Amino acid sequence: FDGIICADVLEHMPFEDLKKNMENFFQYLTPDGRAFITIPHRRGRIMIVSPFSYHKPIILTLPAWLRGSIKSIWQQWVLGKTWIDPHHCWEIDERNYPIRRVEKIFKNSGFYIVSFQKLLQVDFWVLSKPKT
Repeated sequence: FDGIICADVLEHMPFEDLKKNMENFFQYLTPDGRAFITIPHRRGRIMIVSPFSYHKPIILTLPAWLRGSIKSIWQQWVLGKTWIDPHHCWEIDERNYPIRRVEKIFKNSGFYIVSFQKLLQVDFWVLSKPKT
């Protein structure tokens, strides 16, 4: 294939399967093929909307220790439970899943990162299979 889109799917599978999933994507792509990947990123945000922001909201990202309610902080940091979506096995920045660990798996699978962007709810990568 010339391209693969995998949007908000990988977090539904165990993190231990990410390497195998990425290796499969790599095999399916033609040389110079692209993989478009989104994975939820656990971030706390505050959106400020005012007449002074010229109809464009201001979005502030909170520090990791301050995101969520007291209950969600307790569940995440003490009990180690996913509190955003119970169907997710993992998300970026949840305890042992920092973004650098995810990107290392992408690179070890043979991809190089063409671009990366933090969107409101997810992180978005464009990965490329090198030309042979």
